[in-house]
Amino acid sequence: MKTSTERNRAIDALRGFAMLMVVYHHVLQKAWEADTALSAISGYWRMPLFFFISGFLASGLYDWALFKCRCANRLRYQLMPTVVMALAFCAAFGISVMDMLEMSTKMGYWYPYALAVICIAYMALSFGLGLLGCGRRGQATVMATLALGLGALAIYTKGMAFGTAERWIDIFAARKIVAMAPYFLVGVTVGLYRERWNLLLGRRWVVGVCLIAFLLCCKWQWFDLPVNYLKGLLGIASMWGIFSLLAAYFSAANLAVRNPAAARLGAALCALGRSTLPVYLLHYFPIALLAATDLSILLPVDAHPLFRLLPLITAILITALCLLISRLLRRYPSLHRLTLGRP
Repeated sequence: MKTSTERNRAIDALRGFAMLMVVYHHVLQKAWEADTALSAISGYWRMPLFFFISGFLASGLYDWALFKCRCANRLRYQLMPTVVMALAFCAAFGISVMDMLEMSTKMGYWYPYALAVICIAYMALSFGLGLLGCGRRGQATVMATLALGLGALAIYTKGMAFGTAERWIDIFAARKIVAMAPYFLVGVTVGLYRERWNLLLGRRWVVGVCLIAFLLCCKWQWFDLPVNYLKGLLGIASMWGIFSLLAAYFSAANLAVRNPAAARLGAALCALGRSTLPVYLLHYFPIALLAATDLSILLPVDAHPLFRLLPLITAILITALCLLISRLLRRYPSLHRLTLGRP
């Protein structure tokens, strides 16, 4: 079994790769006005994967001291920088704050907000269950049940209008929260039994089955929970898609250890994975500037395959720029905490 440090490095690298896919998708969508197979496939799992990993890392049995500490950290180092950078984005590009609030996506800043809300709600629930004497097994059962219930709710309410309440649903990004909470809660459920999870993924036949399932999930688009009802099976298939993705990743990570070039790539992804919040908060600024230019003329339909790499290269450069800005701001810890979170 891997050590805790090795497992954390693997998770950091996975988060780094998912973050790069987020930037790549936004570059394609907003600056190049194009799409690729890589972006289309990653679109089904990149955000659910972030929530799954966050739930996995946040899982635990919370007492008052732990709840108070982690809740304060979420508010100070995640929610506050998100609000500051969202307001800065509005000021920089002449967007009304009220218009941004009434968008369900919050100009893209919905993710750290929704993650903070879901995490704080989970920690409060875990603390409450602890007061009732609920142990690991009981809490895992509650979280798994909630995940299925919220998954069913996300599917059932997809496309449903709620009249005058719709405006408040958008303001609080309630649809996003309900759609992503199941992935977080399943991550919590797995995290509560992380020793068994790592032992299971150490078996080759399990990884083989999961690799096949991952390919099938990509083909049938089972990653996006609210997309379909019968195929989704109330989110069970969607959750299986995330499990299979993680199994595929850990299988690749085990092979990468023996390859120096892959190890260097893994180290770079680890560095990115430890700075996902600064990159996420910053990357919208250069992308918005690029969107003002018509980059699509550089990528015609009949372009040479090498030209298809331009959006990916652009995404890598923007990611590197965001990491550089974050590194420079670390010289001023108070400013970094205010705008980009924990230095």
